[in-house]
Amino acid sequence: MRAALPIGCGSSFGLGGSEPTPDASSPRVYDPPMYYILFYDYVADVAQRREPHRAGHLSLLNAIHHDGKLVMAGAYTDPLDGAALIFTERQAAEAFVKADPYIANGLVSAHRIREWNVVVG
Repeated sequence: MRAALPIGCGSSFGLGGSEPTPDASSPRVYDPPMYYILFYDYVADVAQRREPHRAGHLSLLNAIHHDGKLVMAGAYTDPLDGAALIFTERQAAEAFVKADPYIANGLVSAHRIREWNVVVG
């Protein structure tokens, strides 16, 4: 279980401001969001094989992003050997894996979903 942090419990670390201090009548709590990162490992020749499937892959990404369930996504570069996709719900990440043309056409050699407990940001 993640603990919620009261706002005002820290310091500004000399950054020119201070955090508001909550009063007892209206406690404010910061409950950091939980995200789910989908990691893809690509096959060695993904750059040569992805073109016929890229439009479908990007269309699916854009639809899930538009629904607010995908925060951001992108491939690694130099080398192009995988990608990371950040979702707001585990179910959305799982559904993406089932529908992604990259998976269906063998461009992804392995994938995994990890919970990501954000503490800042």
